[in-house]
Amino acid sequence: MKKLFSIIALLLFVAGMGFAQNNHALVDQNGNTNEAKIDQIGSAHEAFIYQTGNDNEAEIKQTHDRNWAEVRQHNDDNKVFIDQVWGSDNIAQIKQMGSQEHTYFRQQGNDNIFRLRQQEGHNKVGLDADNPFIQLGDHNKFAGVTNGDGLAFDQDGYAMQFNGAVLDPSSHQTGDYNQIGLYQDGLSIGTIKQHGDDNTALLWQVGADNTATIIQNGDLNSASVTQVGNGNTAIVTQGP
Repeated sequence: MKKLFSIIALLLFVAGMGFAQNNHALVDQNGNTNEAKIDQIGSAHEAFIYQTGNDNEAEIKQTHDRNWAEVRQHNDDNKVFIDQVWGSDNIAQIKQMGSQEHTYFRQQGNDNIFRLRQQEGHNKVGLDADNPFIQLGDHNKFAGVTNGDGLAFDQDGYAMQFNGAVLDPSSHQTGDYNQIGLYQDGLSIGTIKQHGDDNTALLWQVGADNTATIIQNGDLNSASVTQVGNGNTAIVTQGP
């Protein structure tokens, strides 16, 4: 059974003066026992949830103004929580193409970007809705990475997780103009923590039982970790 509906609700301005306008929410469900929830307070928000399969869950919360979020879930038992309630002009795009993919994510600031694609099952970012991956600050980016002549950040691409990859729940971005580029394929764990401004962390993991940790404190740090194979361990710590 397919359900397609657009939700345009009367929502109060944060300042309480009249009603916000121009919010748009759309949910498209094809399957069984899927759940979708969109809450919008403010103006000019856009939120889209597409679910194909069974037992998928997705929730988007938006306040302030001009936040944009999209969730696409295919197959079964996937979960997404997007919290854009602490700023304006944020972008979040999440695609879950396998089963039992979990993403819990919060943007707390302005002009942040988060793009993630998960497939082949059992990938995870964030612990739960109360303990999500957080972008705290302005102009932070979580997106793709390319591997050609060394690793390079791809702000228009998706961070990628395949086959049971995990970004450790303690990972986060705090500050302004930080960048994380992520590619994980296999049963490996990455941890990335950024505190400060203008830091870049790039992680590429292919294989099983790899562990990588990047911790950046301060400003203008750059770290690149590539792991191809099994059972490798890497730790990079930068800053005061």
